[in-house]
Amino acid sequence: MLANKLAGGPGIVTPWPTDDPGLARAEIRALQEWLVQRGHVLVTADGVMGRNTRDAIEAERAKKGLPPGRRVGQRTMQLLMQP
Repeated sequence: MLANKLAGGPGIVTPWPTDDPGLARAEIRALQEWLVQRGHVLVTADGVMGRNTRDAIEAERAKKGLPPGRRVGQRTMQLLMQP
């Protein structure tokens, strides 16, 4: 993005989703544990939002009928983890 901006291109096009605050490391770990229980065997409950966690989030969002995405904030986490 910085290179594009320096070359005269647009900066950040989409605003940061301020209506869904981010997760603390302990919350990420809890989400990962939930994802493992849901059958996402490649996810490690380490509190780090890596590729496997984001892949699992994307799959769970699709199952719940939520808009596509690989990011989870506090609000989205609650929606995902509802029974």
